[in-house]
Amino acid sequence: MDLAARKKRRRALYWCIAGVVSAPISTRFAQADPFYVGSDISLLPTIEQLSGSPAGGASGPFKDGGVARPGEQILVNHGDNIFRIRIFVNPQTTYTNTNAGAIQTTAYDIALAQRLKATGAKVILDFHYSDTWADPGHQAIPAAWSSPVQTLTQLESTVQSYTTSTLQAFKTAGVMPDIVQLGNETTSGLLWNTGKLNFSGTQTQQNASWAAYGGLLNAGIAAVRAVQDPGQRIPVALSIDKGDKDGQPQFHYGMLQKSVANGGGGVTDFDIEGVDFYSSSTTGINTMTTNLTTLANTNFAANPNPTASNPLKKIMVLETNYPWKTNGSYTGSWAKTPAGQQMEFTDVRNMVLNLPHNDGEGALWWYPESIQTGGVSIYNGGATAMFDASGNALPVVNAFSLSSPTWNLDSNGTWYNASDWTGGVPMFTDNIANFGSAITAPRTITMNSAETAGTINFNNSNSYTIGPNSGNGITLGVSSGQAAINVTLGSHTIAAPLTLASDTTITVTPAASTLNITGNLTATGKNITKAGAGAVQFQNILAAGLIVNAGSVIIAAQASPNSAAGTSIVGSLSIAANSSLDLTNNALIENYTTPGTLLNDTRIALQSGRLKTSLSAGGFALGYADNATLGRTSFGGQPVGLSAIVIGYTIDGDADLDGTVNMQDFNALAANFGSANQQTWIQGDFNYDGIVNLLDLNILATEFGVSMPSPSSVALGTLVPEPSSLAMIAALIWGVRRRRFCRVANLKV
Repeated sequence: MDLAARKKRRRALYWCIAGVVSAPISTRFAQADPFYVGSDISLLPTIEQLSGSPAGGASGPFKDGGVARPGEQILVNHGDNIFRIRIFVNPQTTYTNTNAGAIQTTAYDIALAQRLKATGAKVILDFHYSDTWADPGHQAIPAAWSSPVQTLTQLESTVQSYTTSTLQAFKTAGVMPDIVQLGNETTSGLLWNTGKLNFSGTQTQQNASWAAYGGLLNAGIAAVRAVQDPGQRIPVALSIDKGDKDGQPQFHYGMLQKSVANGGGGVTDFDIEGVDFYSSSTTGINTMTTNLTTLANTNFAANPNPTASNPLKKIMVLETNYPWKTNGSYTGSWAKTPAGQQMEFTDVRNMVLNLPHNDGEGALWWYPESIQTGGVSIYNGGATAMFDASGNALPVVNAFSLSSPTWNLDSNGTWYNASDWTGGVPMFTDNIANFGSAITAPRTITMNSAETAGTINFNNSNSYTIGPNSGNGITLGVSSGQAAINVTLGSHTIAAPLTLASDTTITVTPAASTLNITGNLTATGKNITKAGAGAVQFQNILAAGLIVNAGSVIIAAQASPNSAAGTSIVGSLSIAANSSLDLTNNALIENYTTPGTLLNDTRIALQSGRLKTSLSAGGFALGYADNATLGRTSFGGQPVGLSAIVIGYTIDGDADLDGTVNMQDFNALAANFGSANQQTWIQGDFNYDGIVNLLDLNILATEFGVSMPSPSSVALGTLVPEPSSLAMIAALIWGVRRRRFCRVANLKV
């Protein structure tokens, strides 16, 4: 419609309204305890010796970035904060292919502990209570303890005496262990046959075996308590294998803590329930996650209010490893590559770190120093070492770091790939995902699996895009407080589906920055808060509440105005001063329990520009109504109840929000003309000032007879006049003149 035609229509409607209206009408994730990520490095001095570099250091076999350094220092530099060393009663002292490194004596371990503690790391001392390897299939009594044969009571005394004297030697040397592990993989008991568990005999025999096993462990615990300083509690760890065997950890530690009178082991004064994990094709990390989650919940239920003298029992994976090259003895789901090896340790570490009730205490890699060297047979041919065949540190060492996961790749990559991150892959509730300075050009991170995080941080002038793959998306969730997405530099995009499992604050700090959330957003029952001077753009918002405290929230313009794809539905809406919600060409439904002042609040937000459309040029605006009055069953392509404020993109003057400015809209305006009592759009207040007057008439007159465009045939912004509009106006003018004549005549009488 040209300007002259608009002016002509406006003048006609001025005269109509002047005659028809004869009188005024009344008028809302940290770990509290230390978390250990470490390794069993018991054979470090021997590997150095076998390599011809007994002093280690600059001439040693271990390198980081091609530079030779002490093996323990390389691991500490990457975040290793605890080392385990094993100890035997009277072992061989020289490495052979037969003993495979079961050579650690008290003197050997004290010297190694001094070296390890000098790095600032903690030390676990692992008592095997044997002269050689103790494991689920071997728990041989030391030769010196078996001749003459000792009774259970005598053996308990021997265990206590040996443990006490050994710990006292460490204490005297100034390297008292920080954690003491009693027994190694004692799934079937220890010190056979005296302490061997019986799983197939009579109930009496089985009960007696648990009591004997428990008595030997209690003897070791008594020794630890005797050597620790007054007021000190040295954590005692126990150990079983196959943490991924369905139900095994729960069964073992449940029976062990059950009283002897009830058929159990009667062992309660310990601190850490240890398991080992070596992935197989039949079980895996998912089964272990289930086991340890159940165990953590059981621990908390048994001791919901722990004290210093009665601490919550914690869980550790005391051994795990995985090959960085082909090895037939491992059949896990990770690739047998350096990246796959890193991923395995990252997954195990993160699983323990995220156990409920902060019950995870740590995860240890077994035998990181096992490089093939010295012409001897080394465990797995070096395939599960943390160093390659040349002694260079492999990417797996980065999994020691407990720093927030940070993207480290200056190219496109995939989220679930440990080599692309420093500090591990963010994949659990409360995890922080940092996308910072690594990239020098726009990059895309593809979601190759569905993942979870608590916070996502973007800080780069180059754009990051988090892209979908086969529907994989991100869930944001925290154990307490609010999840967060923070943009401190640049503009970035989340194109993957985004699910909010917690209330979430999105902060876009720079005024010139925008966070584009183009993927499907699911925020059922959650509140979204916008902070920061910048903008965040959604396709739509379906949430319990939207709080715009600063900057702007934009609902992206859709091909079809008020389409279901762009319609937002919230339970509450708050827009602070100097901030805005821009609906562009979309609809909004705000459900309510009681309407209160919501309708007037909406009018004020529109009047102030806090609620707006940036596509108002050409005669478009946002109209609104209480659906209790409007009576729609659907709005913006979405079902709607009567208890809702509805806001839609329409034509200036379209009082009834039907997409056409016609006589119905004129009649609504006429019926309320002159009223100044917080009038609304549906009553003819088209400029949101709460008054229906000539200004509103001007708006309606300008667009009278115009309809919203058909998306399939008319471009957005084009208005379509009704063919009959001029005839209507002519009739209105005639009616107005007649009424005016009558009114004047009456006044003269």
